Amino acid sequence: VDLRLSRLRLMPMTFQAYDGHQVDGLLGYDFFEHFVVAIDYSARSLSLRAPGDRDGGVKGRRLPLILLEDDSGGKVPLVIARITQSGRPPTLGKFILDTGARMALVLNTPYVASHGILEAVPRTITMIVGGGGMVRDLRLPIGRVDRLEIGIPSPLVGFAQDTTGILSATEFDGVVGGELLRRFRVVFDYSAEAVFLEPTPVLAQPFEHDMSGLFVVEDDAAGPRIRDVLEGSPASEAGLKVGDVIVSIDRTPAQGMTLDCLRRRFLNEGRVVAVTVQRGAATIQAKIRLRRLI
Repeated sequence: VDLRLSRLRLMPMTFQAYDGHQVDGLLGYDFFEHFVVAIDYSARSLSLRAPGDRDGGVKGRRLPLILLEDDSGGKVPLVIARITQSGRPPTLGKFILDTGARMALVLNTPYVASHGILEAVPRTITMIVGGGGMVRDLRLPIGRVDRLEIGIPSPLVGFAQDTTGILSATEFDGVVGGELLRRFRVVFDYSAEAVFLEPTPVLAQPFEHDMSGLFVVEDDAAGPRIRDVLEGSPASEAGLKVGDVIVSIDRTPAQGMTLDCLRRRFLNEGRVVAVTVQRGAATIQAKIRLRRLI
């Protein structure tokens, strides 16, 4: 593929610690506005077509796009959707679609506070969840809401508490990320100011959070390193600590795993996972019995 566009802006950013593989850059609105962009997560493909060409039409739901100018002078796409919680009227919000963000949904601090969102959430945990895309290195409460209007039941949600930074903004109310978007074939048509969400079989998969209580990042020198351990979690009970380097999981060397593969090892409730870590000069073996934390 040979694509040549002039006058594109370049901004230096670092991603490998959270993503676990080399990321050389991001393509954003300045690039995608010139095309109809179809992202098929199941096929791991991205296609670019001329404006107005949607390959014979799209079967998915059409949502109008609102383009919000960001601090760098670029634009980000927003959609309007409702969040439903038991015993409460739905709340309307404007949400950025961020294909680079890891989580399903993060709600901004003013939106959480003004609607009393957390008061209706029965259970939360607070830990680092990373981020991706526009949102990096978050520590925040995580829980569930009943439904996001675009057809998503019981999504996992991060509830921002920031008083500064992007998640304290009032220009938009939250960020919809990859864990939600990957359940659709997503087609952006900026010329029509619309996004199309075509459901795939993955839509039926429940939203699950890590069941060990660990958040792991990639350390260039050492390998996968534990960045956060939830107090009272299976990992905490097994004696694992922040800073431990994961050597192996169930006797499989961690150095050969992607972070996505490593994190998936901690998603099966009731399973016992054998983890070997390096802590300074000591090699420590632990067994973690996974359980659902949210």
